[in-house]
Amino acid sequence: MPELLNIPKIEDRRGNLSFIEEGQLIPFQIGNVEWIYDVPSGSTATIGFTAKNSDIIIALSGAFELWTSNLEGKQFTTWLTRPNDGWLIEPNTFYEIRNCSSNSVILKITSAVVHQDIYPFDFQGEQRPKQEVYRHSSVDGCRVVPLESSSLYGKDSMAGTTSTLRSGTMAEPIVVENGQSSYPFRARRAYYLYDLPARSERGGHSHNSIYQLLVAVSGSFKVHLDDGKQKKTVTLNRPDHGLLIVPGIWRTIDDFTSGATCLVLASAPYSEADYVREYADFQQLTAGK
Repeated sequence: MPELLNIPKIEDRRGNLSFIEEGQLIPFQIGNVEWIYDVPSGSTATIGFTAKNSDIIIALSGAFELWTSNLEGKQFTTWLTRPNDGWLIEPNTFYEIRNCSSNSVILKITSAVVHQDIYPFDFQGEQRPKQEVYRHSSVDGCRVVPLESSSLYGKDSMAGTTSTLRSGTMAEPIVVENGQSSYPFRARRAYYLYDLPARSERGGHSHNSIYQLLVAVSGSFKVHLDDGKQKKTVTLNRPDHGLLIVPGIWRTIDDFTSGATCLVLASAPYSEADYVREYADFQQLTAGK
C-alpha cells in the first residue's frame, strides 16, 4: 500500500517552501521528474503501473484523487490536497490520478537506474575553490532550456509510468530525465515555492557548487541574475521551459502572479555551507571581474 510522506513545510510571509531530496524522504535514486498540468476538471490525469520502479505523487496545486491496487488486489484511495503531502507508491502497483480540480498541477518523481557516466559533468562531486567559481561565473552560462512535453489523447492504458489519459481528456505532461543534454546534472533534490504573495521576493543568495533548474509550473515570475559584473532578468511563464542556473550567480525572484508555483530541481541535497546569503560577501567574491 502507498506510504504517506510528510514533506517539510517552511512557512514564510513571502510564501511557503517545501522540499524533498534523496537520502531523506526519497528512498531511491531519482530517475526523472514529471509534472502534469492543464488537466480538465473532473478528469483522469494519468494511469500507471510502477513495475520495478517507485513513484512519489505530490499535489503542487489543486486537488485530485489517488487510487491504487497492487497485484494481490488490495486497493487504496485518498485525496491529495496539500503540497506538503506526498504518497510513495511501491513497485508492482497500478494507480490512477483522477477527479482532478481545474487548477491541478501534479508532481511525479520516479526511480530508475541511472549510470553516472551519462552525465557530461560530475556536478555533484565538483569541488572547485570558491574563489575560482565566482571569478569565472557568468550570467551568460544561465539559459532557458525547452523541456520534453507532449499532449496525450487516447484510450485508457497501463503503459508503465507514462502519463496516460482517458479518451476525450487532455493534459500536458513535462518529463525531465536525469542526464539529458538540456538538463546536464542529476537531480537529487526538489523544492517548490507556493502560496506566494504578488509583491513578495524570494531567493537573495548564490551557490558555491550547486546547479539548479527553475520552472514556473503555474503562473509566472521574474528571476534576476547577477554575476558581479553583468545582470539580466528572465521571465518564466511556461511549464515546458526551465531556467538553468550555474554556480556563482546571485539570484532573486519576484513579480509573482496569483497562484504561481516555482519548482526547483537541484544537483545536490541541501547544504547550508553551499550558500552565500549576504550580498556584501558575494561582492567580495566577485571583486575584480
